[in-house]
Amino acid sequence: MSLRALLSPHGFVHRDDLLERRWSPDAIRRATRDEGLQLLRRRWVVRPDAHPAVRSAAAAGGRVTCVTAAAAVGLWITQPVAVPHLALPPHSGSVCSEAAGASRNRSDTGPSP
Repeated sequence: MSLRALLSPHGFVHRDDLLERRWSPDAIRRATRDEGLQLLRRRWVVRPDAHPAVRSAAAAGGRVTCVTAAAAVGLWITQPVAVPHLALPPHSGSVCSEAAGASRNRSDTGPSP
């Protein structure tokens, strides 16, 4: 099965989801390379043309949240999202989100992997 076929409609899949489907780490790396995908932070496989907010979240080790998530699934929002809203783990460095140009939302538990 193609790795690209396992991506969500927004163009990403978490490495742990692939491991649960019995993909080996070598098979993930090989398929990522062969299918023109990218592995961000060793955890997220994304399409090169995935939405910039999805790519920012993956690069920062977080998840898309708030109005960014609402806009991504087509919900009506009052105004365009200027910067992506991300949920980040509680002790993640500010460098990650600043580099991604994002608004940080931190929680006690952080985002699920």
